[in-house]
Amino acid sequence: MDIIYRSIVKQLTDQVSGLNWIDLDGGQLEAPDESYPVQFPAAFIDFENMQYQTLQRGMQQGIATITVRVAFDIYEGFYGTAPDLKQAADRLQLLNDVYKAIHRFSGRILPVEVNGEVTGYEDSHFSNLLRQSLTTERRDDGLKVYRITFQCAVRDPHDLPAGYVQHTLEDINVTKQDQQ
Repeated sequence: MDIIYRSIVKQLTDQVSGLNWIDLDGGQLEAPDESYPVQFPAAFIDFENMQYQTLQRGMQQGIATITVRVAFDIYEGFYGTAPDLKQAADRLQLLNDVYKAIHRFSGRILPVEVNGEVTGYEDSHFSNLLRQSLTTERRDDGLKVYRITFQCAVRDPHDLPAGYVQHTLEDINVTKQDQQ
């Protein structure tokens, strides 16, 4: 899960400049302000459910449900005047930017460094994240929170036997031989 988490954080950091805070969801929005001084707009990533099945050689494959909570402080910059339609549209655009950055994203972005030099990119072992739902949370604390739920297939390579080399389609070279 750590690789998926780091991949999503990097993707949001690189693709969504409007987020001021990206973190693993640890209940920061449910705690008092002094405990977790969050900067808004913020995104919180949570692994809600991981259902696994065991395959050959002990490797496990499953379906992961990952939720990204995007939170806005709706009273930030509010001075008692009429609603700011541009600010509301900008919030919805940021929500759309988060969706676009993650939907169909499948990792392979974490660099592998050897002696300070990038030698390749780590296989994240997850398929395209696909959006399943978008809901809002009813709150009375001045925050507007949207929950975007994604699903993807995951493979856990940690259970592979020692010395086993896992190949991907990119590793296979197929050549056509002339028939006589």
